Amino acid sequence: MANKKKIEVDVDFSDTLSFYLHSGLKTAQKISDASIEWYRNIFSLENEEKTDYFYAKGIDHAKKGKYAKAIPLLSAVHQGMPQDAEVLHYLGLSYLKTGEEEKGLACLEKVTKIEGTHTKTMILLGLLYSKKKDYEKAVAVLENAVAYEKKDPALYYRLGFAYDNLKKHDKAIQCFEKALDLDPDNVNVCQALGLAHESQGNRDEAVAYFKKALEMEEKV
Repeated sequence: MANKKKIEVDVDFSDTLSFYLHSGLKTAQKISDASIEWYRNIFSLENEEKTDYFYAKGIDHAKKGKYAKAIPLLSAVHQGMPQDAEVLHYLGLSYLKTGEEEKGLACLEKVTKIEGTHTKTMILLGLLYSKKKDYEKAVAVLENAVAYEKKDPALYYRLGFAYDNLKKHDKAIQCFEKALDLDPDNVNVCQALGLAHESQGNRDEAVAYFKKALEMEEKV
């Protein structure tokens, strides 16, 4: 973690206090009222130990769904470590989950420039682009993700969905078939295959997949 610089950021006081308890530098009883008030408002990441702790703490918050708490910590760490793909990924995810989609998208797109093989980010970007109906971008990023993660049925399903919306039904069918090979009991994939074959005019194949989907639903 080279080239760190002093960073000031608003953080949840519980995180700051837990750092001191965690590191053993001070106990709650030794922190004066003035220090407590100061740390409520500003925390400076000015050494490697603090940076490492808040790096882990911010990512942990994001993984636990505490996105609002993760953002100030990860934003601060990102200032000192602008090329860290993992920090940017979870910062982007946290922005998305708190309704700041454009900030989230910007973070995730930076990740792919820093680390083109960051699969988690590529999958998330694929979903975002599909949501925005930018299926060309969705296909590009999901094809890249498939090259590194060949065992994820959901990834092939999402790629198939993007291809289907581009009217590239042959490629969509290939993706859906791969997804079904990896997850044979997936009703959604069966239905998607039925629709894709129907779009191609393959009535018999479409009916077969729709019947299979109904049989799966009846077993649930």
